[in-house]
Amino acid sequence: MKTHKLFFLVFCFAIANLAFSQTSIQNVCLSPVGLHVNATTTSSTNLIWSISRGVSSWDIEIGEVGFEPEQGEYINKYNVSQGGQSISTKMELTMRGLEPGTVYNIYIKSNCGCGIPSKWGRPVTFKTKSL
Repeated sequence: MKTHKLFFLVFCFAIANLAFSQTSIQNVCLSPVGLHVNATTTSSTNLIWSISRGVSSWDIEIGEVGFEPEQGEYINKYNVSQGGQSISTKMELTMRGLEPGTVYNIYIKSNCGCGIPSKWGRPVTFKTKSL
C-alpha cells in the first residue's frame, strides 16, 4: 500500500476508498470481484465482473496459462472505462482473436483515480472451444 499525505485526501477522497491509521492515510483500491467468463467460442470469450464503488476503469491482460501480468507476455491488453452516469453494477468485455482449444488466464485490476491502481486479482482461467 502507498502512504499519502493529508493533501491527497482533499483531491482524491471522492475517487478512492481510504483507510485511516494513527500515523498515515493509506489507499485501499480493491481488485474487481465476481469475475467470470461466458459465451466462449473457438476465438472469443466474454469477461464479466462486478463494479466496485469509486472505480470507473480497469486494466486487463489476457495470455496463455502461466504468463504473469505486466511482464509483456500477454496476448492482448485492454483499458476499459465505464462511461457517464451508468447505474449498471456489472461490466462486460468481449475478447476476440483467441486460438481454438487454448487455455488462457485473464488478469484484471481496478483504477481508483489519482493514479492509484489495485493489485492484480487472481486470474480467471478458461479454455476456448476446439475446432
